[in-house]
Amino acid sequence: MLRIATQADLEAIAGLEILLFPENSINEQSLRRELCWSRATVYGTPACGYLIARFGPGVIDILRVGVHPRFRRHGIARALMEEVLELAYLPVMLTVKKENAPARALYASLGFRPMALVPQAEALILLRATSAPR
Repeated sequence: MLRIATQADLEAIAGLEILLFPENSINEQSLRRELCWSRATVYGTPACGYLIARFGPGVIDILRVGVHPRFRRHGIARALMEEVLELAYLPVMLTVKKENAPARALYASLGFRPMALVPQAEALILLRATSAPR
């Protein structure tokens, strides 16, 4: 079940951050701010997957997509992405590690294309073209 994240989800999201992104996890204070400023969606109670996206003036920036390893390959990341893309009337961008083949395949299937390389992070910036307003 997808739902908008609340401050009550902070602990679960922070735990997933540390588990999934130990080298560059978003700290709890920054996550608290993102839950206020950005659109954060979670899957499950407690959250086993989450997505944080900033809707900016010219682009939607997906800051983070994470799914607990025990729940991968169940369509959770796709559901989280599709929920944001349904709302997208601007180009959507995200960054993904070059070696993360499963995530890159998912993003490609959703219409994302490589736009730039971030060599120091061994990552790619992906962009999905603008969708028509609904």
